[in-house]
Amino acid sequence: MPISIGVVGCGRWGSTQLQTLLRMKREGTVNRIVACDTAPANLPSTTGIDAMYAEWGHMCDSESLDLVILATPNRTHETIGLALLGRGVRTLIEKPFSTSLAGAQRLIEQAEKNNTYTVSGYLLRHHAGVQRVRQLLCDQTLGEVIQITYTRFTNRTKPIKMPILEGLGSHGVDTLDYLVAGENQVAFTSGLFEQTSGEPATISTASSARFLFEGESLNGANRFSATVEVGWGQSEERRELLVQGTKGKVSIDFGQHQTYTLDGVEMDLGATKSPLEAQILSALAHFSLPAEMSATLLRTTQRIELINDQCD
Repeated sequence: MPISIGVVGCGRWGSTQLQTLLRMKREGTVNRIVACDTAPANLPSTTGIDAMYAEWGHMCDSESLDLVILATPNRTHETIGLALLGRGVRTLIEKPFSTSLAGAQRLIEQAEKNNTYTVSGYLLRHHAGVQRVRQLLCDQTLGEVIQITYTRFTNRTKPIKMPILEGLGSHGVDTLDYLVAGENQVAFTSGLFEQTSGEPATISTASSARFLFEGESLNGANRFSATVEVGWGQSEERRELLVQGTKGKVSIDFGQHQTYTLDGVEMDLGATKSPLEAQILSALAHFSLPAEMSATLLRTTQRIELINDQCD
């Protein structure tokens, strides 16, 4: 059956999604790709885009779409997401799913009301290395968790008005949830915030941050700590997830999806799909919203809201 996908918002990340879709089209996985942006300058000139629109409603009226990827500015995710889901359109909403827990609940209710599917763009859940780390935790290869450290540094300049938690830290918060929240109670404890110059900052103005968490197994037998450390304007790009357990240590560079390191030995992941492609394929495989996915979306959104409230 032919697959048609639309991308709403063709900025930096929307363009990345389009490049992934074009690769999938060349491979025969996707048949039709359409793009929408209110700014004509953002609309791609790339060969392979089948149609371009200035308004998402017109796009949906004109196309029979199997999936819409919503990559517009964060503040618009809820409004446009509700409208798309209200039409019964399967929608991948880039992170953050919503800027508030109440907004996330409204999106989920709309998806359930129209018997359609929605998910957020936390693509590390689809990264082969992150999935392998979760497997190693689940089968107790690493033993009990002692420490989890997520690091994401970029040399890109901090986007104007982009809070660091939503812009960089939310992927780390969601990855922590993916790895251990099903087995453990994880609580935010404190945050440290700085400007690029090293001067103190707030969570709203910071260009770098360290978010600290503590976790406890459901039976209370094990406690561990976790850190999400992120920063714009850094001297180097760094994407690292490190988990130390009582029996071993595993690390991945999540900038690639071919290898991971277990107890100092580099291992092959055998991944055939990029995280973005795997995320799109997963969205296409769902027709309604599972209760487990609803709980995950709400849990991550709530945790981000609580961190913002505590650090304000």
